[in-house]
Amino acid sequence: MARSTIATICFSRIQSKSPCTMMFQVRRTVSCLLATLAALLIMGWQPSSTSKSSSKIVMPQSIEIEIGESPQALIGRYGKAVDVDNKNEQAYGVTFYAVDWPDSSQGTVVIKNQKSEVRLDTALGVSGSFDKAHAEEGIYDYSISLGIPPRNNVTHDQARLQFYEMLKRIQQAGWKRWIYPENPRLAGAEAFRYRLVKDQGVDSLDPEYVPGLEDWMKLPDMTSWRFYLNGVYMDVQMSRDSTRMKVDEPGAYFVKIKLEGYANFWRNALNEQDRPHWRDLFPGLQRQMHAERANAEQKLKAQGYTIDTSYRNPDETSGDQPISPPGKTGAK
Repeated sequence: MARSTIATICFSRIQSKSPCTMMFQVRRTVSCLLATLAALLIMGWQPSSTSKSSSKIVMPQSIEIEIGESPQALIGRYGKAVDVDNKNEQAYGVTFYAVDWPDSSQGTVVIKNQKSEVRLDTALGVSGSFDKAHAEEGIYDYSISLGIPPRNNVTHDQARLQFYEMLKRIQQAGWKRWIYPENPRLAGAEAFRYRLVKDQGVDSLDPEYVPGLEDWMKLPDMTSWRFYLNGVYMDVQMSRDSTRMKVDEPGAYFVKIKLEGYANFWRNALNEQDRPHWRDLFPGLQRQMHAERANAEQKLKAQGYTIDTSYRNPDETSGDQPISPPGKTGAK
C-alpha cells in the first residue's frame, strides 16, 4: 500500500466533534502515521533524500535542536546537511527541514530546552516544521527517529534496559511526566496494567516504573511516555518488528520522539475553524477535560484502581488551574 494511501486512511478517521474528542482523534491519527513510518523503517525503508550522496555533503555527527528556533538558525549551523522541503509552502505555508543519516554513520541529536539538554545517540534522522502563518513560533515541532542498538539485532531485554535508561536521562534533564488532562492519573504498575487491559486507556505510562521482561513483551506498539518542560511537550513512542517477538531471539526496535511547542499543541486540539481563537477557548477546553478526568477516575476507583491524587500536570499551577497560554514571541 502506498504511503500516501495509508496517510489518507489515517486522516479520514478525524471527524468534527467536541474539542476534547477532536484532540484525541488528532493524536490517534498522528500515532497511526508514526506506526506506519516505524514499520517502514524496521523493514529497511529509509526517507528519500536529495542528491546528498552524489554531492558528497559531509553530514554532521551531532546536531542541536530547540523548539522555537528559526529555520535560519538551524541552516546557519548545519548548512547543506539540512534538507529543505518547501513544496507545500505556497499552498499551505509549511516548510519542512530534515537531517537524515545513512545507516553506516548514525548521528546524535541534542534536544535543548533553555538550560536543559538531552543527548540521543543512534539517530536515524530528525525533521522539523515551520509555518509562515505562525512565523513568530519558529520551528514548532520536531520528530526524531532512533534505533536501539545493535540495530535490528538487539535482545529484548537489552532493548528494555536501554529504553528505560533513555527515559531516565530525559527526566534527569528536567522533563516531567505529563498526562492528558482528560485521562486518569494512574502511576506505576497501575498505569501499566490499565494500558494492557485497555489499549489506549493510558496515553502516558509512568517512566519511573520499569516492568520485567515478561510484561515488556506485552506492551502494544506506539505506547507513549509523555513529558513537559518550559512550554514544550515531548512524546516518546516505542515500536518493534512484530515478526521478531520470540523472547529468546533478537528483535528490532524503533523509537520516535516528537517535540511540540505549547501554542501549536493546544491550537491543534481544536477544530480547524476554532484554531485562530484558541487562546480565548483554551480555559473552557481545560475545564471540560478536567471534568472528563474526574469522571474517568471515579469509574476506575469503583473497579479497584488507585488514583494518584498527588499528581499535578507540570503545565498547571498547584491549584489545578492551567498555566495561561503564552503570548506571541519571536523566533530565536
